[in-house]
Amino acid sequence: MFGAVYESAICVGLNTPEKKLKIVYGNHASVHLIIYNMKQLLLYLINPCLPLAIYIIGCNTGEKNLSQAIPEKTANSTPTKNTGTVPLTYAALKSGIAKDRETLVNQYRKMDVQDYQIAANKFMELFENRLIPSWMGTTWDFNGTTKTPKKGAIACGYFVTTTLFDMGIAINVAKYAQCGSDVMVKHLIDKKNYSLLSALPFDQFISTLKKRKPFLAIIGLDFHTGYILNNGKELYFIHSSYINRRGVIKQIAAESPELKGSQWKSLGFITEDEKFMKNWLRS
Repeated sequence: MFGAVYESAICVGLNTPEKKLKIVYGNHASVHLIIYNMKQLLLYLINPCLPLAIYIIGCNTGEKNLSQAIPEKTANSTPTKNTGTVPLTYAALKSGIAKDRETLVNQYRKMDVQDYQIAANKFMELFENRLIPSWMGTTWDFNGTTKTPKKGAIACGYFVTTTLFDMGIAINVAKYAQCGSDVMVKHLIDKKNYSLLSALPFDQFISTLKKRKPFLAIIGLDFHTGYILNNGKELYFIHSSYINRRGVIKQIAAESPELKGSQWKSLGFITEDEKFMKNWLRS
């Protein structure tokens, strides 16, 4: 009997014992209330801290079962490990990328020979491993212009110009998102690093790009745009996909229906372009 009263008191955090006891015991509530108060007094005399602890637990668990609020440690239980990682806001992530770029700039100031491949490698690392994971799964929409991953939608052109801007490239996001990708690419790089590969059969197109050293390129298709990334292990197409409105994805290039179905394929190899890398370091 006492157990039932005590459990009901715990569930409401000892706030309204009269009401709860009436619900549980009906017309006999007054008798059980007297017993309840006597037991509470006895508990307090034994250990003054116990009722307060029960009260705090009851208030904070809401509809959760008390056993969930205070899990028992058993022989088979494994303690939760603290990984030490805290999810970053997108603003903090961009700030971290900017700091990494500044560190690279300071290194270049101490170098006698300006090897922009070092900057290119760093750009690809930050792009693939830091920036793009935040955008994965962001919804596609033809008019999408969101500046924040997973909040709103983003069109393919805006995905390219927004991510370039967030990497630290000085670019008019709206202007170049709304024009043809070739116009954007030719604005960012020298023409020697621009290639039109439309004439190649798709399998040859893929194999040709796989044979190159690691690179990041902007690709223009019939009515779509995105990035081609060769990270030395695999060739990826990173873009905001309009097919089934999948949004931002990183897919194996050889398996992309958007790539395979496009007749036009022009690429601007941005990480192989000295002009582009200088602009990034000077931003």
